[in-house]
Amino acid sequence: MDDLNKIIGARLRDRRKALDLTLDELALRANVSKPYLSQLENGDSKRPSAEILYRIAVVLDMSLAELMGKKLILNKDIADSPPPALQEAAMKYGIDNEYIGLLMGFAKRADKNNKSLTVEDWLGMYTTMRKYTDK
Repeated sequence: MDDLNKIIGARLRDRRKALDLTLDELALRANVSKPYLSQLENGDSKRPSAEILYRIAVVLDMSLAELMGKKLILNKDIADSPPPALQEAAMKYGIDNEYIGLLMGFAKRADKNNKSLTVEDWLGMYTTMRKYTDK
């Protein structure tokens, strides 16, 4: 059991209890088995997929970053602020600073073409980048 699993488990349990949800209710709403949720809360499972964490985070009304105990800090080295939709996507889906910086290149090109990108657009680009850059 590693530290991230402990953090996720503790935050999951704390938030579930704060919302007065049972394991059964959370399992049903997030489409995850009750035994698996119990393992997650106890830090006894392998790292769950981003999809499972996302489904749980949605039910618990928190971002992936919050569930993982991380704070989103926008990179101060970026001259321009990320567009509002990218900021929203970063908060909602836990996009970290490295990817925000990479996505900013797309923001500049989109601005030149007078295209306004949505949260869903940013999530799609982020997901694609992760597919080819993560181990």
